[in-house]
Amino acid sequence: MIDIIKQDLAEKLGKAIRLAYSDKIGDLYTEFEIDESRLVKFVYAKLEIPRDGKMGDYAIPAFFLSKTFKEKPVEIAQRIFEKIDSDLFNITGPYINARISPVYLAELILPDLFSHGAKFGSQTVGAGQNIAIDFSSPNIAKPFGVGHLRSTAIGNSLYRIYEKLGYNCIGINHLGDWGTQFGRMIVAWKKWGSQAELEKDPIKYLYSLYVKFHEEEANDPALAEEGKSWFKKLEAGDEEATKLWNLFKDYSLKEFKRIYELLDVHFDHYTGESFYQNLTDDAIDRLTKAGLVSESEGAMVVNLDEYDMPPCLLRKADGATLYATRDLAGLFYRYEQFKFDKALYVVGSAQAIHFKQVFKVVELLKEPYHDSLTHVEFGWIRFKDQAMSTRKGNIVFLDELIDTAKEKVSAIIKEKNPNLPNLEQTALDVALGAIIFSDLSVKKHKDVNFSWNEALSFEGETGPY
Repeated sequence: MIDIIKQDLAEKLGKAIRLAYSDKIGDLYTEFEIDESRLVKFVYAKLEIPRDGKMGDYAIPAFFLSKTFKEKPVEIAQRIFEKIDSDLFNITGPYINARISPVYLAELILPDLFSHGAKFGSQTVGAGQNIAIDFSSPNIAKPFGVGHLRSTAIGNSLYRIYEKLGYNCIGINHLGDWGTQFGRMIVAWKKWGSQAELEKDPIKYLYSLYVKFHEEEANDPALAEEGKSWFKKLEAGDEEATKLWNLFKDYSLKEFKRIYELLDVHFDHYTGESFYQNLTDDAIDRLTKAGLVSESEGAMVVNLDEYDMPPCLLRKADGATLYATRDLAGLFYRYEQFKFDKALYVVGSAQAIHFKQVFKVVELLKEPYHDSLTHVEFGWIRFKDQAMSTRKGNIVFLDELIDTAKEKVSAIIKEKNPNLPNLEQTALDVALGAIIFSDLSVKKHKDVNFSWNEALSFEGETGPY
């Protein structure tokens, strides 16, 4: 929008300069190595925002024309001002100022907006460039909680912004679908699972089993070893373990996609940790051949002491790979597949050290894209001043938040506008907007202390209002 305004102001000023100094305009072109076709662009670059807002929204100083036109800046400003065919401008000494009025703004912007529709404001600065954006990334067999909303909302916003700038965006959902927690889930299912209960509400039921496992584990430490054992079976391709893992994954994906559709969030690829599991050996071999891998207490690591970071652990002493290993394998794969010019990881601040380690390893490997990697970090979501925890069961389900918001919006609509058509859909749209607004209105580096009342308030600077 600002570009459109500045362009219009520059065209008006450029025309006035030509009229005011038609006899000397050639000197201006020579002095600044421009021509008539580039005069507007030249004036555009000279526009600035006044220090004193009382002068206007934009200003152009006449000082830079003094040498060329052999006149005092105040005289130059006056002479140009007299040739301007617009009431937007005023003059203060050597400055020609412009004050943007609402009427002018509407006349300038609305025709362009209506003619371009959804493409309004699009630019081409990213044309021909690929940007991979890793965001959302919920864990399989667990409900989509409010804590997942931050990555989803921020990542989706970045996707839309970069797309508007002309980039080819690649949205990646790096699902948490691998690790020892799935051994625990299998144990919980085998001990307490019910197919009938699963079919009623799959994700909430699986989550209740996960919470139960950790409650029981406190009194029976042997459960932890049993969970590790089942995960090793899963890693080895055990038929029963794989079947249960796929069951959990299929139910979860179905639920996640339902929520993404509600939020109007799009992904180009659902490639979770498990997708890269078979690529981890190649990743470790790559690092080993580069001389970056050493052994520490039986584990394989990349030593980062020189950079004041703990070692990047690639493989445990028992042979298991880790989150870092899979992220490195994922990075190598993504660059080979997408040839990205930028790669963003929209992940919470708790993982800051992890990404510093991974990015440093890529830099040490001298990969050409090592400086194109960015961790877009954000603060914690807290509930009643406590960090939410899936193990403890104190998370707020996004479904619950949406339903509660919708009910509150519906009640207000029925009170103020009972004959509104499509009341249910309107209430849902307002509720979703309220939730996303609440999340994005907090500076991303700050922690969010989640409050039902604040998120759903119809007063103050809120989505519903």
